[in-house]
Amino acid sequence: MALFAQSEPGDLACQMRAFIGRHTDKSFDWDAFPGSAGFPELGRAQMRYIGAGGSPKADDPTTLKPGQFTLSLVHQPVGKYAACHSHEVVEHFLVLSGVLTVGWAWGDEVIEARQRSGCRPSFWCRSGQNPRL
Repeated sequence: MALFAQSEPGDLACQMRAFIGRHTDKSFDWDAFPGSAGFPELGRAQMRYIGAGGSPKADDPTTLKPGQFTLSLVHQPVGKYAACHSHEVVEHFLVLSGVLTVGWAWGDEVIEARQRSGCRPSFWCRSGQNPRL
């Protein structure tokens, strides 16, 4: 806090801008995931707030610097999906509208979770092609 108290007024405003991310200053980036280029079924857009959030665009000047946490909004049109992938970190999802289905594979077993906006998630397990509740 002492750092801000000793700064010149112009410096303080500049320093504060590094910690403020306004929704009105941002737009969705439809090129955030270059690995999906050329695959229309993988179409999704990202609006970054803190860090790159899985996108290689870690140098985005409109994004707050990450520590151990990133935050972004992802817009995924109905019928589109993300390619199977994994991360070394945990991902959290909050569905604002629509339905999100996430799956995990372990051997020949697939576990899926479906989250609808405003509802509790539901889980189910499939072995091969025979669904089980």
